[in-house]
Amino acid sequence: AFTLRVAGALVQFVFNLLLARLLGAKGMGLYSLALSISTLSSCLAKWGIDLAIIKICAINADQNLWGDVKLAVLRGCRFIVLVGGAISAAVWLAAPVLATNVFSDADLVYPIRVMSLSIVPFSLLNVLAEALRGLRKILQSTFIQAVCVPLFSCLLFGAASLAKVTINGALFAYLTATVITAFIGIRVWKRALPSDKQMESPGGISIRDILALSIPMGWATVMVMIMGIADSIVLGIFGTSEEIGIYSAALRLSMLITIALLAVNSITAPKFAALYHSHAMHDLEKLSQRANMLMLLIASPALLLYFTFPAHVMGIFGNDFRQAGAILRVLAVGQMVTMMMGSVGNLLLMTRYENVMKWINVTAAMSNIVLSFILVPVWGGLGAAFANA
Repeated sequence: AFTLRVAGALVQFVFNLLLARLLGAKGMGLYSLALSISTLSSCLAKWGIDLAIIKICAINADQNLWGDVKLAVLRGCRFIVLVGGAISAAVWLAAPVLATNVFSDADLVYPIRVMSLSIVPFSLLNVLAEALRGLRKILQSTFIQAVCVPLFSCLLFGAASLAKVTINGALFAYLTATVITAFIGIRVWKRALPSDKQMESPGGISIRDILALSIPMGWATVMVMIMGIADSIVLGIFGTSEEIGIYSAALRLSMLITIALLAVNSITAPKFAALYHSHAMHDLEKLSQRANMLMLLIASPALLLYFTFPAHVMGIFGNDFRQAGAILRVLAVGQMVTMMMGSVGNLLLMTRYENVMKWINVTAAMSNIVLSFILVPVWGGLGAAFANA
């Protein structure tokens, strides 16, 4: 899982490097802002259903209740298609208002509309990946969630760059990548299930049962998403597309530190749920402690590099990006604090502390928004970095 996460992160890094080199700071800013809007919209469409599916799959698969597993995923996906489709249409229609009235950049209309088409496939591929994770199919889940989209995006944009390079090539590369990955996810999920003859009859899991689990989790995940993009959105309101592009490059580099967290979480989440359900609290404690130590060990070299040579690292994207060295340093420290805390989010979500996690994340997200509005008008990208950290 860690190897695949690293591979996916490296491909994503290459894609971001292509964006920065070929489109410049302004093009990357437009792409990043449109991506932030679509990613938040996808999170609203899922509203914790992906995390609820992990718990349902992990618990029912352990009891060989495969009919309930299949039914839960099917109904969750159908619900997401309906809700995600409605949100996608709303974002498409609201694109001119968002671009001109909120971000004061008419060039954003088309990127927002293209990215809005990725909301449904991106939501679906994540739900299917989490369902596979619930079945302990960690490699398949990680490949779909961490590797496929950046890989196909990079290949398609690389091919488009051989012709005339515009932001449209990057937008359609990402959109096509999410659609392809969603179909791959459906295929892999069907293969992961036993044959129909081996399945017990469904126990009648309804969408209401799924939502009862997902709604508290949804608050937590949406707040995490807001924490991740609020600074970029506020920078988009007060700053220019170039500033957003430079800040986005630093933010994406800092996120490489969290590879360890994502890799370990992909394994521990279903184990947390199963151990808690079976009341194996001592094993749960040991698993959490060892996971934290592993994450710190893996993340430390990247933090040291970012903190010591930030301007040189940012220079990989081009000379215009060197000025973001201080931004990278601040963001890296914030990410390292996250590593030091460990898998606390997943631990709470998988052990019936969804409401506690919800209020923790609501508080943090509101803090990020308030600090962004205070600091970004004064310090620009550096203010956004402090708010994020």
